[in-house]
Formats: sequence, structure tokens, C-alpha cells
Amino acid sequence: MQHTEILTVFNNIDNLKTKHMDTYNRKLIKDNRDVSKIGLYILEEPLLHRTYFQVSMGQLDNYHDQFQFIEDNAQYLEDWWHVDQLTQFMKKPINFDDAYALAKSYVQSELPFLRR
Repeated sequence: MQHTEILTVFNNIDNLKTKHMDTYNRKLIKDNRDVSKIGLYILEEPLLHRTYFQVSMGQLDNYHDQFQFIEDNAQYLEDWWHVDQLTQFMKKPINFDDAYALAKSYVQSELPFLRR
């Protein structure tokens, strides 16, 4: 899937809101659409950031794979809202002990937004 295709959809929605993006992204997840190529554009085009993470994480089977995806894409976390939205996309429930162990390692990270 190309970044221009997604941007066209979003730009054609009057008064675009997060709920519109989420509806579109859920359809992409359901249709198993590959959004990996838009990763190159998500810092230039903020509208793509949510789609990249929401769809990619929504297609993963468990929270271990989701955490790995976040770690692999930490270079795209450059603002607080980038990080704050991630918990919305996580598979539930998350095992507390697993999450705590990861959190302990994240607070030591040199990447400020991964520490969050």
C-alpha cells in the first residue's frame, strides 16, 4: 500500500477526526493490508504515523510481537503523542510481569521517547 493512497483517503474526509482514521485503519487490518512501505513517510506526513503503527500492530498476533515491533521502530517515536497512542493498539491483556520487565529495560534506554 502506498502512502499517497492513504493520504488521498484521509484528505478526502471533511473535518477528519481520529475516529475516521481508526475506522479506516481497522478496515486495513481486517483486509490484511501491508503498510510497511509507509514507514519511510510517517515523520514527514503526521497523518500516516497512526496508520503505520495501528495497522502494523493490529496485524500481529500477540503483545510480545507488538513490543518487538515498537522496539524495531523506535526511531519513529519523536514526540509524546507518538508514544501515548501505542497503548491503544496493544493486544489485551498484557501480562504484568512481562510488561514490568520490559518497562525496566525501557527506562534505561538512550531514546527519550522509548523511555516513556
